[in-house]
Amino acid sequence: MGNKGYGEIKDAKILKSVASQRQKNSMEKKEVEQLSSWAARFRLVKYKQRINSVMEISVGGVCLNETKEIMGAFVDWYKELWGSEEGDEVNWNVLESLNWRKIPKHKHKEITSRFLEKQVKAVLNSLRLGKAPSPDGYNLYFFLNFWEDLKETYIKAVEDFYHNEEPPKSWGQTNMVFIPKKDSPKEIKDYRLIVLCNMTYKILSKILVNRIRPWIRKLISK
Repeated sequence: MGNKGYGEIKDAKILKSVASQRQKNSMEKKEVEQLSSWAARFRLVKYKQRINSVMEISVGGVCLNETKEIMGAFVDWYKELWGSEEGDEVNWNVLESLNWRKIPKHKHKEITSRFLEKQVKAVLNSLRLGKAPSPDGYNLYFFLNFWEDLKETYIKAVEDFYHNEEPPKSWGQTNMVFIPKKDSPKEIKDYRLIVLCNMTYKILSKILVNRIRPWIRKLISK
């Protein structure tokens, strides 16, 4: 792989976003350097860590401030919100008996066809820059800047997934981030969940969405 750094990026869109992030990092560094003492700098860093973390949460009137307890409370909350009662099962016979509007069989191959390099590149170019990296640590800058070096290996991995119908577990890993909906959040409901998916998951999902999108209005009523 070539030794290409951000300083050699030619794409104006990427350069603008990288410059914006560098400016932000520079401002934060200057803010710390302007403080007169190490103690003051330490307090600022700890303060920023605090406002970017969930330090305590109230559940049923009980205040939780241990990391394990807080994590468990969030997991339980979303299990309750999104989960189903134990023993609940989908009655597939009922679903099959309904008169669903369906995608014609002769169009199935078009929707389930191989993932092409041009489709992957089109999705990469359509995604927004500046998003936080996912668990694999790779962001959109990396894929766009090193695509010529990556594409052969990357497309082979995508082809393997297509033929084996079993993606690596790492592709489905996500980072969960909780954004406060208001100042001084007290309860779990005061946070908005943001899920950061791996880049490959985003790319393949968007390709499939693009294939299905033309049929949405035909199959689902307003």
